[in-house]
Amino acid sequence: MTTTTDEFLALLDNANSKLKHFSENNDQMPQHVNEGILSLGEKLQSLTEKSKNNELPRVSKNEIPKGTNLGLSQNVSVWCEDSRLMHALYDIDRYFSTKY
Repeated sequence: MTTTTDEFLALLDNANSKLKHFSENNDQMPQHVNEGILSLGEKLQSLTEKSKNNELPRVSKNEIPKGTNLGLSQNVSVWCEDSRLMHALYDIDRYFSTKY
């Protein structure tokens, strides 16, 4: 794997860790939050697998326009109030759109 891929995988791992911490420390969440957690977990897992298998289009190889965003932080902002998780997702969006 390339350094870029390793860095992207580290960001995904960090977000997974933050998501796990958020879900474990918030009992009795509304249904839409539980659904959001499940959906985000699936999305992060899919991105991890695709990145490991070189299946994601890359800005660094001009396969997609610079600035193309995954939209993780925007989608989650509807249900998540955890700033650490939001920052982790923003870091993924920013890295993907500028360096990956």
